Amino acid sequence: MILRFRTVRKKSRLTLTQFLMLNLITSYELIEEELRSSYHPQNVFCYAIDHKAKEDFTQKIEKLSKCLPNVLVPNTRYSIGRTGINGTRAHYECLKALMRIWSSLSAIHDSGFQNYDIMIKSVYETVSILQKLGGANDVHVRPCESYRYNQSLEWDVQSLKFFRNGALSVLGVDEVLIPTLQVSDSIDMPGRFTAECVQKGKVIGFITRSVYSAKVKIFKKWNQKCDQRMRHFTLNPTKGKRLTKKCSSTG
Repeated sequence: MILRFRTVRKKSRLTLTQFLMLNLITSYELIEEELRSSYHPQNVFCYAIDHKAKEDFTQKIEKLSKCLPNVLVPNTRYSIGRTGINGTRAHYECLKALMRIWSSLSAIHDSGFQNYDIMIKSVYETVSILQKLGGANDVHVRPCESYRYNQSLEWDVQSLKFFRNGALSVLGVDEVLIPTLQVSDSIDMPGRFTAECVQKGKVIGFITRSVYSAKVKIFKKWNQKCDQRMRHFTLNPTKGKRLTKKCSSTG
């Protein structure tokens, strides 16, 4: 293994830690270059190696974790399919590895990637974007394409007993699981969305939502209009560059 270095000026301290989870199977040189371009001592990288990866590739990735204290490589490995099968499980192993070092970290933002995903923003640009979002729930809402799942099955949480039968899915299940949880009425995640718009044929595309406590005085006038159980302040693009907060409730 040849780990290439370049001389760089001392890195500024980040206000939060980025936890990057990658499912890997091949192209070690690309992974190494991506690590170099995204590296920061405060960030943590987790490489979940595909069970089908060649031994030479596996050994090189494992050596990275021995050279760099902020590179994690889970021992449990899955055979990750091109349709997304076991991709979420591999990322979950990374989350479990993170929990073992959790106490030594400050504020954390985790991101999941696949083998050939490339970060197009610098470390500092990414942190700046995350700070401006301020914990907002930023997702793309659209109908799930029919070719991504077996339409003869019931895919609600109750029928599948919380996705225990996930292997029965067809394509891109790693891209379907989290969005499905986002719109589930029974799970009722904080800051979640609703499937009502899509079911009515109103596809809104990307949306960013923050959830604020009713105790925040600056939002008092919006709080008075909202249901007591759940309050949302959704950022909606308006004319020009301004954003407005719209109060709504799922209660």
